[in-house]
Amino acid sequence: MSGTHLFWLAPLLPLAVFVVLAIGLARFGRLASGLAVAAMAGATVVSILGLVDAAQGKRALVSIPWLVVGGRQLTLALWLNPLSALVATLVSVVGLIVFIYAVSYMAQDQHRGRFFAEFSLFTASMLTLVLAADIITLFIAWELVGLCSYLLIGFWFERPGAPAAASKAFFLTRLADLAFLAGVLLLIGSVGNGRIDAILAAATHGKVAPGLLLPIALLLIAGAAGKSAQFPFQGWLPDAMLGPTPVSALLH
Repeated sequence: MSGTHLFWLAPLLPLAVFVVLAIGLARFGRLASGLAVAAMAGATVVSILGLVDAAQGKRALVSIPWLVVGGRQLTLALWLNPLSALVATLVSVVGLIVFIYAVSYMAQDQHRGRFFAEFSLFTASMLTLVLAADIITLFIAWELVGLCSYLLIGFWFERPGAPAAASKAFFLTRLADLAFLAGVLLLIGSVGNGRIDAILAAATHGKVAPGLLLPIALLLIAGAAGKSAQFPFQGWLPDAMLGPTPVSALLH
């Protein structure tokens, strides 16, 4: 099968590993690390196949109806296009390298099973975010990235400063995410659905009220600034180094 048929497996494989480890297999550290690396290798292969297909002009979309709110159908959707395929490949390749490094880095840690469970959810969330075709899907993945950052920064919670660093990252990024959520809701209210292609078309063809475009853009920029530790939300990033080194590598 081609990459257009398989691209959705990129986030699903590490997510499946997280589920398997979360229900009990995390106590087997060596098995946990092996499953996590295998899933990332699979995600990398699938992402590369998708990139090859996207470079040839192929497109794909998978969507699941989710909620109807105020007469508007909200979906959870992933798509494959040149940009999403390229970024998903970048995330997968870098993630695989970091996962391989983490195997030796965490080899003596008694909680490495829990680490690879959280790390797998982290990469699944990242891949869902960059492949999202719907802004609701993107926002859910966005929030899961923040949750995983909190869990991984505070992974060694028994060490002085680690819980405080994790909480600082969590609350500062959540503050920015409130702005992001406001922008998302304004977009859906203006366009009528959450599909990113519909939003782009509406904004391009003047179907979003001109008075809303600037506030929406500023709200979304504030959310992105918080997640990427840009001013004035940069304070959490230095403290994030208290987590395991692979976490810092994947965050950056």
